[in-house]
Amino acid sequence: MTGSARPPEPIALVDPGTTLSSVVAGVSPDQSYVDPTAAEREAAGTGLARLAIGDLAGATELLGPLGFTITDGVDQATGRRFATALSETATARAWGVYLADLSAPLRLCVAVPHPRSDARCEQLALRLWRAVPGSMLAMAAVHRDAVGKTADHSRNTASVFHHLWTTALGPRGVPQVQIHGFADTTAPEQVAVSTGVGPATPAAVRIADEIAATGLATTRSWEGTTHPRLRATTNVQGIAADSNDWIWVHVEHNRTVRDTETLWHPAIDAVAAANPTLLAYDRPSPGGPGHTPRSIGRANAAGTSRYLAREDHTHRGATAGHTHTPAVVRTPPVTLVDATTITVDSSEGDYFRVELRGDRTLASPTSGTDGQRILVEVLAADADRRLGLDDVILLCTDTRSPIVIPAGRRWFGSLTHVGAVGWFLTTAALQR
Repeated sequence: MTGSARPPEPIALVDPGTTLSSVVAGVSPDQSYVDPTAAEREAAGTGLARLAIGDLAGATELLGPLGFTITDGVDQATGRRFATALSETATARAWGVYLADLSAPLRLCVAVPHPRSDARCEQLALRLWRAVPGSMLAMAAVHRDAVGKTADHSRNTASVFHHLWTTALGPRGVPQVQIHGFADTTAPEQVAVSTGVGPATPAAVRIADEIAATGLATTRSWEGTTHPRLRATTNVQGIAADSNDWIWVHVEHNRTVRDTETLWHPAIDAVAAANPTLLAYDRPSPGGPGHTPRSIGRANAAGTSRYLAREDHTHRGATAGHTHTPAVVRTPPVTLVDATTITVDSSEGDYFRVELRGDRTLASPTSGTDGQRILVEVLAADADRRLGLDDVILLCTDTRSPIVIPAGRRWFGSLTHVGAVGWFLTTAALQR
């Protein structure tokens, strides 16, 4: 008697949002965390690449020894099959959770490096993941402030999260949209779209335009309108993207937007509508880096812009030597935190403002570059205040430290950075 083949077991309907929420619930600044070794990172990157193509046996073989659990199912919201790689979350090997939509070839990475600290970002990322078949959702499983803030995956090049991007996704032409959040008090905009240290790309422009079309106040880093703290210039995934001509877009939503579904649902749908996977238009031409689409009346040639119009472009009817007036960009003042010692990070802007609620000391600014000038505005908010200047700051005027600022008045100090010498107070003025 011959046996009959068993029908395949049905794949369970599951909600991947439950897994994400469970991981986020365990995220804490007190977590233990250890970076994977180079060999472990290599195995994890290869294993996650296997996961993305649906090779669950191969993914399990590589990721299982690293503490990952591999499962698959059908997303109850979309009806699409997906696979999950979930790291240990109660040990120091909290190396992330990764969802791979298996209904289409891999075409987008949706990344969340700051779970819990950027509240609800996993929900925003999940909506985008569901909106774009063939996406991989990569989320850290550790708090950005854990282990003395060394676990921050947006600045940690030793993480599985970063290795996946630099070895398995970026080189394969998979763009990344990174989802973040900021406090309402940080900046006036509702959404900030950035390309980090890189130039504007068509994908980033489309995303910003689509989000702005929903009615949200949207700024763009490449136009200089984004608040300095939201430009993502230290994000290591963005730095890698700029170095390798990969498509990478950083999208920050303020807390009110993230708390209001009627605001963030359309915002995320706008990102999907912008089609960040449209690489035919977003990547450099086959002529290599530095080449751009042919400008009107000119042969295709190397220019100074990798993505948009060449700076030496021409128009029909225009003179050969015509120019465009540069856009005027004015960055708003950076509000400093009132503390016993006032600290200025000069990489965040050139105008800083603080209200004193007690006698304070102005520390020598950090991150100075040769020739940089900054202005510090200090208001004695509710009483006469004394502002001491760090002994490292060199004085070039008749200013003496400490400075007495009458109640309700402002003191202005202009500082210039001179190479290895340091900061000089070049001019100072006290409101009458």
